[in-house]
Amino acid sequence: MSDAAKSEAGAAATTGSRQLVYVLPALAYGLWLSLAPLASPLTEPDTASYLGFSSSRTAGYPYFLWAVEWLFGDPKYAIHVQVWVFAAALAVLGRVVLVATGSSLFTLGLLAANCINPEVNRFHFVLLTESLFVSLTILIIACLIQVVYRPDWRGVACLSALMGLAVALRPVGYAFLPLLVLIALIRWRELRPTRAASLAALVLPVVAVVLLETAVYAGHHGLPRKSLAGVHAIGKAGVVRTSQENPYPADHAYHRLWAKLEEAAAAAHPVIDGAPTFGARKHLGLHYEAFMQYIYARDEIEQAAHESGFSDFDVMKQVGLERLFAAPLSYLRLSLDNLRGLWLIYGASHPTTAEHLNAYVEANSPLPLFADYDITGPPMEPVQPRRIALFVQPAVLALCAVTLIAIFAAAVQILRGRAKPALIVAGLCGLMVNGNFLLVALTGIGIVRYTLAMWPGMMACAAFLAWPMLALLPFGRRRFPLP
Repeated sequence: MSDAAKSEAGAAATTGSRQLVYVLPALAYGLWLSLAPLASPLTEPDTASYLGFSSSRTAGYPYFLWAVEWLFGDPKYAIHVQVWVFAAALAVLGRVVLVATGSSLFTLGLLAANCINPEVNRFHFVLLTESLFVSLTILIIACLIQVVYRPDWRGVACLSALMGLAVALRPVGYAFLPLLVLIALIRWRELRPTRAASLAALVLPVVAVVLLETAVYAGHHGLPRKSLAGVHAIGKAGVVRTSQENPYPADHAYHRLWAKLEEAAAAAHPVIDGAPTFGARKHLGLHYEAFMQYIYARDEIEQAAHESGFSDFDVMKQVGLERLFAAPLSYLRLSLDNLRGLWLIYGASHPTTAEHLNAYVEANSPLPLFADYDITGPPMEPVQPRRIALFVQPAVLALCAVTLIAIFAAAVQILRGRAKPALIVAGLCGLMVNGNFLLVALTGIGIVRYTLAMWPGMMACAAFLAWPMLALLPFGRRRFPLP
């Protein structure tokens, strides 16, 4: 698209009639969900840690809930705020896309794709970070599009600030930061007239927001921060296998905890490795890892903390990381399973997998470790098959392929100096999704809501990758002009 055409498209997008293209869908979405009955419980097990601002949480969401309570008298009204924040993010995305592409049909299609996923829509009705994180992701995508199509320091500053907010909301927001560097490198030539301002805009907003969140956290809990790193490290430490002998002397505070984790790994691995399908193995591994995080070896952790003078979080992090460093291949396999599980959505509830998994659990009951703690819930109870998995799994796996194709195609064309803006956007969105999943796989566990939190990135990647192909349709040149 020529500069004149871009200017014409941008001017058209600001006229009253064209504004309806993105204003009406956002308004309709907000009204629809505001009037819809609650489709899920208002709270989840993790909600209490945000309402009470647990020391293991970042300050973003607890302060959002406190602001809602201060304004409306009860944090439960956050669900309505979350709906309208998402609707506003949709409107911003719609305007940016319409200005960039000049296509009302393409803009409406992308907005619709972000509205039709019922699982994502349920995020807004739960007091967890997912709703705001999805809204921030949409705004980040809008800024990426803006900087790719119309590079200037203002867009870079907005992108940097939004990424800082994503970090303040959830630590996995750090996965977005490499995109800042990439977008600056890709558009460095176009940013030449304002390079000094662009460099400042690249760094200062994200640093300022992260420092502000750190100061708020420190004012409430003090420093050093007590993150969930120790919880995740000890969870993984209990399911990785290592041939290393206990590195701590028998009289050391950590010796008994290491031995306890070794017992856990020896008991859990035969069950996990013997699972009949990957979905079954992932399901069992996920629940064993969560069991290690919050239930197993509590006495040993508390004793080690008491004897060493460190906090429980520090003990879990030190011993957990020590075991992970001692078992790099086992940790790598666990991380790859988590990464694969993020894309193989509803892996355990696929009808075929659920049948095999339930039979396997019944044949091996009582499962090691779980029975010792009188656990009767998952994974001890049967998994209910969901027929929707028959359709959702192939669709999400196809989106995985789309993101990888977009990354590869964009990289090749950028290196050749011939990349179109639409392909650059598709590649960056593909990196956004896969970078987020990689960080989750390395540091956490892969569950469905973590996958669906990246739904906007998947949709934007697929849409902008398809853009050149849409232009080849008989009516495509007029409705989908090549950028």
